[in-house]
Amino acid sequence: MRALHMPRPQRRSAPWPVRWTGHAPRMMAAPPATAIGTVATLPRRWPIGSGSQFHQVASYQIGGMYSISRSIPIAGPAGHSLVLEKTVTQNREGTRAPAGAMISFFHDGAVLELLFHSTQDGFLLKVDDEYVSLDPLGAAGTYNFFRFDFATRALRRIDIIVFKASFVEARTGATDALWAAPVRGPRTICVGDSFTTATPTGWSNWFAEAMGWDDVWTSGVGASGYLGDAEGLRIPFNERMESDVVAYRPEVVFIHGSVNDGGEDPSAVEAAAFHAVSTIRRHLPECLVAGGANTAFGAEYWISGARDVVDATRAGFEAAGGHWMSTYEMPIRWSGETNGARATLLDAVVEGQAGNTGTPTQVDGHTGFRINSDSADAATKLRVGATVEIGIGATRERAVLTATSAVGGKQVFGFAGSFKYAHAIGEPVREVGPSPLTGMGNSVYPTAWGSADYYVGGDLYHPNTAGLMSIGQANAAMLKQLLLDLGLS
Repeated sequence: MRALHMPRPQRRSAPWPVRWTGHAPRMMAAPPATAIGTVATLPRRWPIGSGSQFHQVASYQIGGMYSISRSIPIAGPAGHSLVLEKTVTQNREGTRAPAGAMISFFHDGAVLELLFHSTQDGFLLKVDDEYVSLDPLGAAGTYNFFRFDFATRALRRIDIIVFKASFVEARTGATDALWAAPVRGPRTICVGDSFTTATPTGWSNWFAEAMGWDDVWTSGVGASGYLGDAEGLRIPFNERMESDVVAYRPEVVFIHGSVNDGGEDPSAVEAAAFHAVSTIRRHLPECLVAGGANTAFGAEYWISGARDVVDATRAGFEAAGGHWMSTYEMPIRWSGETNGARATLLDAVVEGQAGNTGTPTQVDGHTGFRINSDSADAATKLRVGATVEIGIGATRERAVLTATSAVGGKQVFGFAGSFKYAHAIGEPVREVGPSPLTGMGNSVYPTAWGSADYYVGGDLYHPNTAGLMSIGQANAAMLKQLLLDLGLS
């Protein structure tokens, strides 16, 4: 386990500032002219460290004129560049990886030059909280200068978001000034699987952007879950909470996972989720723990056994004092009172029966399903557009209602795709929490049904760039509501 001495003690500084004016990243209307070269063009140096290969003891703590968040900086091999502490345990052999960083400062001038030792995965640049580009900037080789010409002199906040990019210094005009900018919001660690693996454009960055927070760390390990280890070498969440989370004294922990527990025993996953959350709360009683299950596909994809695992995960998570919120099933209270609490199937359903006639707006007596509804009882009626769970036990499944018609005085509800299981007359049909990811398509093989067409990537499983942004924004939207409910914002 890593030592628990961190740069500052864990504390709750709530109410925390939250960005309420929107979730999307803001873009510069007129980005600065950008040039990349291997030779400096500006005279004044502002190094992040002051050591050298001959004298590695820096004359001031690394950072100097910069604030550094999202990780712990350590001196580079020559003492003059930013290198990130390896804070994420990757596998059972003890291999660790950095989580990324954000370097922030104010610059008073018209032209700015940034020197990197490397930009392996690129970096994102924000100017007064607006992005120069949503595509990471980078260049081949080492020791590249990135020059940004703003045309006019002004005081600007600069934020550099990096993963595998070693920052060396800024260069400015001779009459310019530069000093560290404040770190806004609580220290937050986002825990997860391959969906959460650190990159400059990972979901945790868009989550941080939507929250208006700076010090948001990424702690993602591919193929892991609360209990799951899909590759045989990964360390599950509950086994790395002390070394990768508690050790860095967060005030908020957001857990996003895990599809990798889908084949595990539900009771064992419940115990593992309880252990993970309770470990955080035992060591950091003031820490807010939130999160929930992620999903690689739309809500309609999940089979019954995997749903049992999600239910068990939620039970363990909440029993340990965590606040459950999930892109698999968002809080239903956002949709108002549930409908259809006493709805039941009026007709038997056969396995493979179509959900509609091929378009989102058409159903007939041979597709979809009817429920035994009463026009005077809202609890026996469903709302088109709602997500419903059909059946019980080993044959329960979900669908997002897309169409309705009337046959024999009863409404017939349709949905994309077809039934996975057969269902008997009288089985329940009830509204459940919606998912922001719907449908069974992906960006390579779209079905024209649901948002998965846009958000599931080329490997037919992981989120693409747009999907990562969607996850970050959805998680932020849910957390904002929780903070509002708890009086923490």
